[in-house]
Amino acid sequence: MSDTPQRVGPQALRSPTEFLKRLAEGATQDELDSLHAEMRVSEVIAPGEVEQAYEMASRVRELLDAHSSQNEAQAALLESARQLGEVSTDIEPILQSIVTKARRLLGCDLSYLSLNDNESSDTYVRVMSGWQTDYWRDGRIPFGIGVGGRVAATAQPFATADYLNDARIEHDSYVDETVVGEGQVAIMASPLVHGGNVIGVLYAANRTPGAFPQASLDLLSAFAALAAVAIDRSQLFSEMQEAHRELSASNLALRAQTAEVERSIDAHDRSMDVILEGGGVQEVVAAAAQSLRGSLAIFDEDDVAIAWTPETSDDVLNGMAVAVQTERERHGRNEPVGKFWVAPLVAGNESLGSLVWAPQGHLDDVTEGDRRLLERTSVVASLLQLFRRNLGAAESKVRGELLDDLLRPTARTFETLAERAQRASFAVNQQHVVLALQVEAGRRPRLEVIAGEVAAERHGLSTVCDGLVIMALPAASASDTARKLSQSLTTRVGAPVTVGASEPVDDMTEIPRGFHESVGCVNALLRLGRLGEGACSFELGYVGLLIGSTSSAPDFVTRTLGPVIEHDKTRGTSLIETLRTYFDAGQSLAVSGARLHVHTNTVSQRLNRIKQLLGIDWSEPERALEVQLALRLHAMGMAARSALPDAERRR
Repeated sequence: MSDTPQRVGPQALRSPTEFLKRLAEGATQDELDSLHAEMRVSEVIAPGEVEQAYEMASRVRELLDAHSSQNEAQAALLESARQLGEVSTDIEPILQSIVTKARRLLGCDLSYLSLNDNESSDTYVRVMSGWQTDYWRDGRIPFGIGVGGRVAATAQPFATADYLNDARIEHDSYVDETVVGEGQVAIMASPLVHGGNVIGVLYAANRTPGAFPQASLDLLSAFAALAAVAIDRSQLFSEMQEAHRELSASNLALRAQTAEVERSIDAHDRSMDVILEGGGVQEVVAAAAQSLRGSLAIFDEDDVAIAWTPETSDDVLNGMAVAVQTERERHGRNEPVGKFWVAPLVAGNESLGSLVWAPQGHLDDVTEGDRRLLERTSVVASLLQLFRRNLGAAESKVRGELLDDLLRPTARTFETLAERAQRASFAVNQQHVVLALQVEAGRRPRLEVIAGEVAAERHGLSTVCDGLVIMALPAASASDTARKLSQSLTTRVGAPVTVGASEPVDDMTEIPRGFHESVGCVNALLRLGRLGEGACSFELGYVGLLIGSTSSAPDFVTRTLGPVIEHDKTRGTSLIETLRTYFDAGQSLAVSGARLHVHTNTVSQRLNRIKQLLGIDWSEPERALEVQLALRLHAMGMAARSALPDAERRR
């Protein structure tokens, strides 16, 4: 079929059936109109027949066009319905397709769709087709205002042939300005209804005045129904997806929680095994480290580290100590301190120390399960610390009673010594140093507890006597023991601890002598202003004798000249007399030899023997002074004994 009517001569137009022939060939109304004009001027056919045939053909053409439009509308509706079957949360393309198809099928200038906002009491434009300006972009129409506001409020379709001049419409300056700006004149709208509620409005508009046929309004309403279904399905699908996501998240959370609980139970079981197998805090730290990634350490109530994981560096351990002190100042709020997490160890209202964790990652990565596991570990560590304290207190009592009896022995003390020493894990056959410890009065109870712990660790004894803490520890060096003990206890107690030590005693019967010696030494240190230091009586020498209130002259003589005196007694020699003569002669070998009636070589040999027996270079000025003082005290003691009656001397 050609695009233009084919002109024919008068001879060809012999019958009105030419209209039906052209109609069967698919002629348009314009082509029928052209044929009508040609046949009217023809003299072959009567005018009445031409008009009748033309009217009949036009009516058929109109019916065919209506049927075609109806078919096209149905096809568009079916296509939109098919799109609805493609479940998707993205509603935008479907709504855009609906307004585009509505505009095309209705033959209008523009079409758009708005959704209601009940909280704001208005309806806002969501999608548009055929717009020429941005007036309607994000535009909002209050309920009751304009065409859209009227439909949104009444839930009834509405159409106007001339918007600005329609008295049925409640106008608003903003809405009117938007309508005029877009050039709209004739507007119709249908509500989007779901569940009895209006959720939006679908519009069609022309930029020229003119009424819309009912068929157009019906078609718009059909598209509005589809749009409402599309929105409902999209919202439903979104809710289903959200529910699925929540269910999946809940499932994952439940799995994670189950895994955390299993991890917690496993760690708790390992900690319980540690306790049942007699393990200590070090084993608890090692067990917890298998589940908690990072470094762990336990600090006692004095902020001293007593157990930590092997990989913990000194820098990390120092940082942990600072975190413990900070946490204590914050009154145990159990919150992260820098890059550490501190869990207090408590029993009732009593602090037993702290458990510190340095996670491998960032603190934000610490889970609730990690925190619960840390708390469980802190409970186990608290129990162990409490057991240790109670056991230490019981053992300390046993050790204290044994040392009390050794300081003031009776006839039965040594009869039961072996059995009691075994119960207290005290080795009676080793050399021991007796130590006297002094600290300010307010810190003494703390010193007593720590001294008991140290005594237990070193298999020694501790007690309290005359306001001093007395200890007996296995050791061969009195000075080193006193010095190191003073340093460590000062740190743990938090106050200067002064320690005086006796020379090592080989027999438990010498404990009383060591006790008096150590007390005299600590008193001498205090009088010398050497607070918080440690020393032994031998280091103080005659100074200790002069200012130590409990030191005695015989003890000083024995410490200084004991081996020489014993040698003279068992060998019948006169080394003491030689030494005294040597000092009296101004340390001259010749004068000494003349006074002793021996050769100078003999004097020199005797002095070398004395040096061997004393084990020191007694000729040094300070030592020489102590030796001379001991010689005078020894001579005074001998003179005093010679002045006693024979019976007293024999006693």
